[in-house]
Amino acid sequence: MRRMWWAGGLAIMVALKISGCSGGRPPVDPGVTEGRLAPCPASPNCVSSQADAADQRIEPLRYRGEKERERARLLEILNGMDRARVIRTDADYFHVEFRSTVFGFVDDVEFLFGPPSIVQVRSASRTGYYDFGVNRERVEMIRARFEIVSGTSQRLSGGFPSTGTGDGQPASPSSRRSRAQSNAGPGSVLRPGAMSA
Repeated sequence: MRRMWWAGGLAIMVALKISGCSGGRPPVDPGVTEGRLAPCPASPNCVSSQADAADQRIEPLRYRGEKERERARLLEILNGMDRARVIRTDADYFHVEFRSTVFGFVDDVEFLFGPPSIVQVRSASRTGYYDFGVNRERVEMIRARFEIVSGTSQRLSGGFPSTGTGDGQPASPSSRRSRAQSNAGPGSVLRPGAMSA
């Protein structure tokens, strides 16, 4: 019995290591070089609005107001997220660490206010290989909150559905599916992809 428990714990640790949401030092120096965020590594545990690879590319954040006001709004959102620690804030650049609940694994998220009304973004796991979509979901959650406060939401009244757990971490696919099914109403058919809307 004891051996099975130990083997199960070891399997969980290996899975978490592979998932890529782990601590340690950043694999590349965060920051801006020649107006660009660091490129994503070849592993699928990073997304960036400046990535060339389609599977790593994510849209930048957009805003309508003055840069200083929108910068303050984004910083307020980041400071209000659980297990987020703002590491660096420059005039045009933010670096934030997001730490997991159980093992304290760290993902680095960076924001670069670039051309007018655009914020480039990069979110990467420090180690590991797969992230199971955590970095992309986190950026989309931040985008949804930022669009609401900056007035750039393209959705109609009612705002954005929550894509997270309310504690700064993205919701699991099963919890999003359950929420989408409960919001669909009686007799409704949930189309594939509806839960990600």
